[in-house]
Amino acid sequence: FDIKVWCLIVGGGVTCLAFIKDVSIVNKVAFLGVVAAFVFVVTMCTGGFMASSQYADVNPTRTWPAGPLDLAARFASLLFGYCPVDILFTTKREMKDPTEFTKALTVSHGFTMLVYLCAGGVAYFGWGAAASETPMILNIMCDYPGCSGKKMPSINSAGEMIFKTVTEQAAGSQWVVGFILAVAVMISLSVTLPLTAFCFMSGFGAMSKTIRDNDMLQLGIKIVAAVVFFFF
Repeated sequence: FDIKVWCLIVGGGVTCLAFIKDVSIVNKVAFLGVVAAFVFVVTMCTGGFMASSQYADVNPTRTWPAGPLDLAARFASLLFGYCPVDILFTTKREMKDPTEFTKALTVSHGFTMLVYLCAGGVAYFGWGAAASETPMILNIMCDYPGCSGKKMPSINSAGEMIFKTVTEQAAGSQWVVGFILAVAVMISLSVTLPLTAFCFMSGFGAMSKTIRDNDMLQLGIKIVAAVVFFFF
């Protein structure tokens, strides 16, 4: 199968989990999310150290942001990409002991920050600017000069950073850790997507009693949201 076909099959299968109505099922497999997070760190750190032996001399690094606006843009990405505002109220309402909400939020965010600092730091150590410029670290988990069709940074004769697309003929072999990381991502989504969908529908239910009491209407909203999310 072509990679796009696999993406449609796996992505569609994971998206179907959003239609689970009883999220108590998630509690029984929540440990898979913890395992997936551990695999994230191990595979990204392993990939970073592997890349340091192949890319260290060719991939430029930049310790400080290019300017104040660059720092603000990075902060905005972190804020809106990882801030769980959309599920906070539903999560607190569904907790067995809501008074522990602040503690749970602090511990979970602290752990998340530690994971990203460790994995991101090692990835930047190995790939340099390629790690900060690529939307997915999986795109650069290949032997030098990089994965086919991906843009990799280099320094031209004028000392400027430029990006060159790696041709299929010159592309390096894909790393096993990359495939393992991809599987971990799918497992993580399988755990978090039902919970996110439940919180999503709880928000709609809080706004309208009609939606809250109509299972078919809720299903229709989920289908529309899934189609928009999956294809666009």
